[in-house]
Amino acid sequence: MDGSRGLREGMVPTKQERYWVLACAAILLLLYGIPALWAFLCPPEGFQLYRAWTYGEDYAVYRSAMAQGYAGDWLILNRFTPEPHDPVLLYPVYVLLGHAARLLPLPLEVPYLITSALGAACLALALYVFAAAFLIRLAETQDPCEAARFANVVASFSVEKPGMPAS
Repeated sequence: MDGSRGLREGMVPTKQERYWVLACAAILLLLYGIPALWAFLCPPEGFQLYRAWTYGEDYAVYRSAMAQGYAGDWLILNRFTPEPHDPVLLYPVYVLLGHAARLLPLPLEVPYLITSALGAACLALALYVFAAAFLIRLAETQDPCEAARFANVVASFSVEKPGMPAS
């Protein structure tokens, strides 16, 4: 694409539209991230950032996988079960973030927060494409179910790499 067509013509966001969506996402991420950044940079004495306010019990499991990756392990133990078990490949994305933190060298939370921010930016772009495609198709067909199906397909293709099969 040459980037000159907007969502109405080609259902592909122009560069200007992408920049606008990413700028809005960056502002929201900044507002959302200020408390996390403050907690990371200025924790009370004896405390560290623990991002459980968003993920509840799941974050402890992910943090454990990152810590085991940081220690150099690829096969990890589920430390939150009393059942005996052998190490397995579990939560590979989080284990990889732990390895990245060790190799860079960074605190565990830094690669996690960067990955979260990138994921949120991709989600913002996909939501923008979905909303625009839905509203345009709804105006054309007056059928909300057809518009939703169409918008779902368009948004799915907007976040895939070229040549990557949809799954």
